[in-house]
Order: sequence, then C-alpha cells, then structure tokens
Amino acid sequence: LIEKGNIPNLILWGPPGTGKTTFAKVLSTLTDAEFIELNAVEAGAKALREAGLQGADRRKLYQKKTLLFVDEIHRLNKGQQDVLLPFMEKGDIILVGATTENPSYELNRALLSRSRVLIFEKLGRLDLVEIFDRVEKELKFDFRVHLAPEALDYLFESSDGDARRLINSLEILHQSLQIKPQKLDKTEMISLLQ
Repeated sequence: LIEKGNIPNLILWGPPGTGKTTFAKVLSTLTDAEFIELNAVEAGAKALREAGLQGADRRKLYQKKTLLFVDEIHRLNKGQQDVLLPFMEKGDIILVGATTENPSYELNRALLSRSRVLIFEKLGRLDLVEIFDRVEKELKFDFRVHLAPEALDYLFESSDGDARRLINSLEILHQSLQIKPQKLDKTEMISLLQ
C-alpha cells in the first residue's frame, strides 16, 4: 500500500513507547504527504476542522496528501471524532490516530469503519538492546563500562517494553555519569533514576 501511495486511515493501538508516533512520521515521509500532528488532549473540534480544511485545500490546489496524526485519539469525544468523518470520506486527510486504549470501546463506529487498526506490541528485550546500542552510538558513550551486569538487566526489565522509558533512563544516567564517572551496581543505578 505504501509503495502505491494508498495509505488507509489507521488507528495505531498499543502500549506507550512502542513506536506509534515514529511509525506515523515515517509514513508521511514515505508518501510525501504533509504531516500535521495534534494531541487529542489539546485539540478541540476547531483545530480538527482547520486541519481537515487545510488538507482539502492542499489536495485541491497542489494534489498533495495530508497525513493528520492525532495522538491519544481515544480522548476525542464523539462530536470531535465526527468532525473528522467528512474529511476522511473525501480523502482530504489520511487519519492516523494513536491510542493506548482499546479502540473498539473508545472510538465511535463510524470512525472505526473507515480505518484499519494496527496493533503494536510491547518491545522485546532484543528490540530494547538494539535501541540501547543506538543510544550508545548517538551519545558516543559506553554504558556497559559504567553499569554492572545486574544493573543493565534491571534497566531492560524496568523498561517493560517501552522504548521511551529506556531512552529517558539512559539520558539521566548519561548526565549523571558525565558529571561523576563511576561503575554503578543495580541499587546505585536505581537511586539515580528515582
């Protein structure tokens, strides 16, 4: 579908830190669509309607698609969800909504019937290790030198499949270890992260 440029409206459902937002941003680059990001907590019906109207103009004037990413879409009330329907119907926007809640209970049927639901799972340890390696490379910092094996194990376990939680912990550790380089055991690491 992506190669043909025919991305359907999508609801991305899964736990926090599993890549839903990243997935939406990658979709927009692969389709050369304009990317508009809204958070349902902050966006009201007016902002949703405005995004839809911008998408309609962009489609008519420039023949360019608009990917509207709505984070925490389950927080939109029924009226706000209904605002999106005509824009989805006409192809003015490609809706990509992210939710940690079961969409069958939290989103209205009209919105769900126009969308495909993709389920994101918690990341496994190998995925977290890959992210850990990327962070080390990005920061040019060897955490393994500073963390005892049991501390490293705890770091992965306590992330609970959440990449964002792992990255946040690594950023805190990096800052602390830059100031005071040392080898941390599990207890010392936990106290730094609290």
